[in-house]
Amino acid sequence: MHRAHQGRSTLNACVTAAAALQCVALPTLLQPRQGLRGATLVDPRALDPAAREGLVQELFACTGQERDAEALQRFAATLMPARATRSVLSVYRDDAGFAVGCLAFHEQEVDTGGAPGLALRGAVYLPEHLRSPEIGAFFLGQAARALLRARGRPLYIVQALADPAAYAWLYRVADRVWPSPARQTPAAIESLREHLAPQLGLGEAVGSAEIRRVGTALTASSARRWRRHPRPEVHYFVGRNPGFDRGHGLVTVVPLSAGGIVRAYLRSRLLSLLGGLLGRQQAPSLPTADRQHRYSRRR
Repeated sequence: MHRAHQGRSTLNACVTAAAALQCVALPTLLQPRQGLRGATLVDPRALDPAAREGLVQELFACTGQERDAEALQRFAATLMPARATRSVLSVYRDDAGFAVGCLAFHEQEVDTGGAPGLALRGAVYLPEHLRSPEIGAFFLGQAARALLRARGRPLYIVQALADPAAYAWLYRVADRVWPSPARQTPAAIESLREHLAPQLGLGEAVGSAEIRRVGTALTASSARRWRRHPRPEVHYFVGRNPGFDRGHGLVTVVPLSAGGIVRAYLRSRLLSLLGGLLGRQQAPSLPTADRQHRYSRRR
């Protein structure tokens, strides 16, 4: 009886988390901004092949990459992974109706080493001047919905991150991110990283199993800016993944729970509020994860 009540309480917590995040995140994300119509949610699996191919080519043109067959194929595989069991695209268009970029979210059923689970991935294909804190709300809202579909199965974000900004954001808002500058990665998580990377098709290993070839090179000025960044998590990421500017991604794992998603959303909103108060003159920040004791508490 006690276990049944505990199970119902957990499910109710999941439902509450998902409902709260969807109600707050999606309307905020879909509000039109200056020069934009807003964003439209698209299920790529619901499109016919011709429409899907047309959308891929339209969004690829937004990346500014040279148009060649190999680059287009890599982009399509990242935008719409064949192994994903569910995908959602949030497509941004300007006032003239042309695509300017998108957000991509993917779920995939995986074997976590003897137990079935769900692995989540995301990607941001938006120019820097169009990025905003609401991007995080979109991904957290989708993660909350995935938690409901997981039905008690382990749920993780598993991604080869080449973007220091993505790693830094996760480190600031998530309860725990592995690998981490706060503490050595547990053996169980190391084993999970090695086990899941091939299942998810995270790209060719470069030098070691934790580094994968995933993206395009950064400009020299952008790479210099990240290497000089003062935040400790960025310094750690750049040191652990020195080829980030050449499109190398660090296999990163973030365990998720109902409470963890809610806490991440609250931290994300706090960063957004701080950003609004400080403006563009100073980047908003929170105390580091070790100072918040996130890695010493039981979650």
